[in-house]
Amino acid sequence: MYSKKRISLVVFIITMLFFYLPLLILIVFSFNGGKSFQWTGFSLKWYEQLFFHSRDLWRAVQNSVIVALASSAISTLIGTLGAIGLTWYTFKFKKYLKVVSYLPIIMPEIVTGISLLIFFAGMKWNLSLFTIFVAHTTFNIPFVLFIIMSRLD
Repeated sequence: MYSKKRISLVVFIITMLFFYLPLLILIVFSFNGGKSFQWTGFSLKWYEQLFFHSRDLWRAVQNSVIVALASSAISTLIGTLGAIGLTWYTFKFKKYLKVVSYLPIIMPEIVTGISLLIFFAGMKWNLSLFTIFVAHTTFNIPFVLFIIMSRLD
């Protein structure tokens, strides 16, 4: 009879294979010269395409870095100021504001994203790098807020 420890190990190994085997296959076939899963020989053709002929990809990387740095800086500033305000001061809607601040953390990200998309469409804003920045900042503020609030308490 199998022990619980052995069954646990088998489940762990199967789970790791399930998660990492597709990645390993992807890495191996990224060096394939052909476009299919039939091995045609070792080649760096796809990496040459990626690094030297793909301007759109590098523009997307640049935009991602811009949004990441800007939204994290602004959300850190706003979240820190909000945490200081909620921790040090007493005001009428303090409990309500804390409860509302939990919503982006407990809601699935897709719900927040769709809600912001509907908001942007309702406000007739053109979807751009700015709206992506606003969405990321909006999503990040509660995380900063509660981390700083816990530190201030």
